[in-house]
Order: sequence, then C-alpha cells, then structure tokens
Amino acid sequence: MNTGTTSTGRILNSLKLDFFAAKAGLRLPMIVIMVLVMAGAGAKQPYLALALVLLFSVILGGTVFSTLEKNHADVMYGVLPLKKIEIIIGRYLYALIISVVALIVGSVFALAISRIFTVKMDNLTFLAVLSVAFAYYCFAVAVAYPLYFRFGFTKAYIFTMVPTYFLGVVGVILMGRHNFTSNLNSVIQFFTAHQYLMPIFGVAGGLVLLVISVAVANAVVARAR
Repeated sequence: MNTGTTSTGRILNSLKLDFFAAKAGLRLPMIVIMVLVMAGAGAKQPYLALALVLLFSVILGGTVFSTLEKNHADVMYGVLPLKKIEIIIGRYLYALIISVVALIVGSVFALAISRIFTVKMDNLTFLAVLSVAFAYYCFAVAVAYPLYFRFGFTKAYIFTMVPTYFLGVVGVILMGRHNFTSNLNSVIQFFTAHQYLMPIFGVAGGLVLLVISVAVANAVVARAR
C-alpha cells in the first residue's frame, strides 16, 4: 500500500471533520459577512467591502477550534487513525480553503458594488487589496494556530490580535522614517510597472508563512506531550 496516498487520505479525512465541526458555527459569521458587504455597498466602496470580508475571514478561520472546544468534539478525531501532524496539516488546509472562498466571495461582491454604483476599480488597487489581505490572513493564521493547538481557543484567542498590533507598530515605525514616502513611492511605481508580480508575492509570502507555522505547530504539540 502506498504510504503517501494513505497519509493523504487521512489528511483529507481530517479536513472533512474540520468542515463538519465548523459548519454549526458558520451561521453567525455568514450574517456578519453580509453586514460587512452592505457596509461597503452603503459607502459605495467596493474595496472596503472586499477588505472587510477578507479581514473577517481571519476570525472565521478560528471557528473550528472554537466549535471543537465548546462541544468537546476532539474525540471525533480519535475515531480515525490520524497522526497529530495529519490533523495539523488538515487544519491549515481548512484555513487555506476559507481564505480562497473569502477571496472569491469578496471579489464577487466588490465587482457587483462597482457595477451597481458605477465605481471604477483599477487593476493595481484591486490586486493590491487581494494580495495584502491574503498575506495578512496567512500571517494571522500562522501566529494564531500554533497557540490554538497548544493552549486551546479560549485561552489563546486574545493573542489573535497580536498580528494587528505588530503590524501597527511596524507601520508607525516605518512612517516615522524620513525616507518612508520616497520608498513607498518607489514600491508603488515598481508594482505599477509589474502588476503581475503583486499576487505572486502575496500568495508566495502567505504560503511560506503557513508552511513555517505548520512546522512550529507540530513542534509545539510534540513538546506538550
């Protein structure tokens, strides 16, 4: 029997359990997403709607941890012969799928708002919002998931704001530098001339963060045993 195929099958089974467990807690997040979309529509800002949906998906990515902890449903994973690393990889695949769905849903609503209110959307800004939001999502997941695996959702949830605070501090420090504006203009000019690189950088950077986080989560869980 092919070990790789067997391992892949177990990871997919873990992923299915994650979606099954999270399904019960998705109703409220879906309502919140619709409210965010309506807020973007009310402001006639398609980019706002897109960014809000993508940023909220960070919270949505933690739904499975919350549901499992609340219902003491971790025993479901004991029914199957799953290794801890397979559960971890399945959980990160769940997060990745959530981000892709959020990208699609947010983009569709943003384009709809643009058409309905005849608001022009330029490619550079659209790609920038998608790329930055995806990279931030991966960064937030990369920070939060190892903590969730180690301490549980309730104890670690407060630390999910760490990425926001960290980026805020970095932003303040960068803006305080005398050459910040000139450097920012150089970056904008570069990506204006090479727009195709923006999603590549965003996706590649985000995936690298997730891979590193998988290794950290596995090490943290192994050490806690």
